[in-house]
Amino acid sequence: MTEQPADGAAPVPTRAQRRRQKSWFARRRARRNARRRTKRMNARPEPAVEADPPTGELVVEERVVEELVLEEPAVEEEPAPEPEPESEPETETETEPPDSVARRSRRTRPRPNPKPKRTSARPNPNPNRTVGSSSRFWARTMPAIAGALAILVAIGVIVRAANEEPETRRPPARSSGTPAPGTLLLVHHRPQVGNDLIVLLGADRATGSALLIPVATQLDVPALGVATLGAIPVDDGGARLATGVENVVGIGIGHTVVLDDAGLTAILGPAAPIPVTLAGEVEILLPPVSYPVGEQDLSSAQATELLVGPQSVNELDRLVTAGTVIEAWLDRLRDPEIARRTAGLQTNLEALIAAAAAPDHRLDTLPVDSIAITGGERFAVREADVVAYVQRAFPRERLGTGQGRPRVEVLNGTGFLGVAQAVAEKVVPAGGKITLTENVRGFGQNSTEIVYYQDEWRDSAQRLLDAMGCGSLRKARKDLGISDVTIVVGADCPQYGAPEGNS
Repeated sequence: MTEQPADGAAPVPTRAQRRRQKSWFARRRARRNARRRTKRMNARPEPAVEADPPTGELVVEERVVEELVLEEPAVEEEPAPEPEPESEPETETETEPPDSVARRSRRTRPRPNPKPKRTSARPNPNPNRTVGSSSRFWARTMPAIAGALAILVAIGVIVRAANEEPETRRPPARSSGTPAPGTLLLVHHRPQVGNDLIVLLGADRATGSALLIPVATQLDVPALGVATLGAIPVDDGGARLATGVENVVGIGIGHTVVLDDAGLTAILGPAAPIPVTLAGEVEILLPPVSYPVGEQDLSSAQATELLVGPQSVNELDRLVTAGTVIEAWLDRLRDPEIARRTAGLQTNLEALIAAAAAPDHRLDTLPVDSIAITGGERFAVREADVVAYVQRAFPRERLGTGQGRPRVEVLNGTGFLGVAQAVAEKVVPAGGKITLTENVRGFGQNSTEIVYYQDEWRDSAQRLLDAMGCGSLRKARKDLGISDVTIVVGADCPQYGAPEGNS
């Protein structure tokens, strides 16, 4: 509080005011603000009032000066020259009528000085922002941001859990029999000889393809070991043979038709006579018969002899003659009537008719290399050439992905028979290439596991797991270099652990 002075005397400053006046900067600001305040007061029009000569001085109240000083932004004090001696604050006075002085005195009557509000020296960057908008930000926006962050964290946990090892996802079982459409495996079988003609037919866009597969091609047949395609039994309707061909060439097979001599002669019947042009003389051993060089029309029985009859030449030369007959047969099947009658004699010949109806034909022999083995001919597949051929001739039925087909090892951990064959019927159509089948030492495997060794084969291993319909996926700590994926069959998959109840 400021002590009330006597009339005409200047107000006595308080102790706090005297402390603030000690500063040279404070005194300078006080004088400047007083001058500004006085100029504003002089600019106000005052009513003309007759009054006696002024008897007192108008003193600008220092409380106003104090408030103005406090409202100034805080300025860090700097070293200043020696302060001047303490003196009373200078005030500028002017003469006014008594009534005006009285009114101004009442208007500037000293009031209790409340504690001044502290103001920040930093300017407000957003003067339009109000308290209401701030409350809305904390009440609405921040909870929404927190919820979004919680969702992102949850998604990250799920993705990380899915990538951790071991993986125990168990996909639903996939039904068997999902063949690739548009392909046909045509097989001729003799009980005493085995399979002596294997042809894969299909059509892609404007091209019909026929692939002649040497029956002496050697492979590792699940549950049979190393054998040739000609030695694979077909008592199951050719399912095991079809799986073996898929495993070798990497082409999905839609249907398999197994024919004997009578069946092959029957489906050749509607196309007879079949005009062929032989590049060389062909001698059939049983029954002994010879076909001369040049053009000739063949009956269905003669066409059968040239296709499957035993000859004194090697397997690849025999397939040259067989290819000539098949190419002439496809030309005859372009006739819609012949195609209709042929399809009516045997089911599942749609791929044969489609290949014949294509504007262009291509006939190839599986690229193989001869293996010198005592006791007969054996061939090994040229992997790189087979992959290139499949991409050109059967791109839609190609197994695997652009990355290729993983090498698969199948281990029987149950001790039952037929496990490897049952697994192959699901794994090979899903893109796996079985290169090795063995047993787990001591058997007694309880859980089925699909193990991959490199991250690049993880997706392929997942597809194999989906095809099997049971088991779990995990990554091995060390790559043995034997295979890309290992399937260990355990007792938790009864469809593989005890196929057909055999032990």
